[in-house]
Amino acid sequence: MTIEAQQPDIVILQEVSRGWFILTGIDQARWLSQRLDMPLIFGAASRDGLWGNAILTRAPVSSTLLRQFTSTVNLHRSAVGAQIETESGLIWVFATHLDNPDEAGAVRLEQVEQLLALWDGKTPAIIGGDFNAPPDSDVIARITGAGLVDTGADLGPEATTSERGQRIDYIFVTPDISVRAARIPEVWTSDHKPVVA
Repeated sequence: MTIEAQQPDIVILQEVSRGWFILTGIDQARWLSQRLDMPLIFGAASRDGLWGNAILTRAPVSSTLLRQFTSTVNLHRSAVGAQIETESGLIWVFATHLDNPDEAGAVRLEQVEQLLALWDGKTPAIIGGDFNAPPDSDVIARITGAGLVDTGADLGPEATTSERGQRIDYIFVTPDISVRAARIPEVWTSDHKPVVA
């Protein structure tokens, strides 16, 4: 399995179903949690609570946060956060998925403002997800302008995570986190390639 091959300590996922009949009707979040032997933090985005973002981690979790975005073009969106107890101390991890239509740039900017408000400068922190925005967009400029570091900035313009040939999936960190390496494995387990840092 793609995730197992990376041997992660923390996994950030989007479009995770808890039995959403629109998709498969399977509780993907629970299945992944059991398969990877990693406790689950789920943040619903849909009104019925069956679809959203997830964080999986091997480390103990101290607290969680959830913010459902007030703006959307097509589907409800959210961000989930967890304070995780690592061997090096506490760290905040956030998972999000911003709106996807091309014409939703203004909505993505509103969602980023709500994401940054949820983060609220907590440090050290990791923010990851599907931002549906290329590196040269206003959305990514707003995030890096808030002081977060794009771990994939050195991957080059040919780096892509989406079927459309753009890098739209990111892992951002606060400057107090040292990133040894970031990469995009050449595997299409879904309609996106994974991002690893």
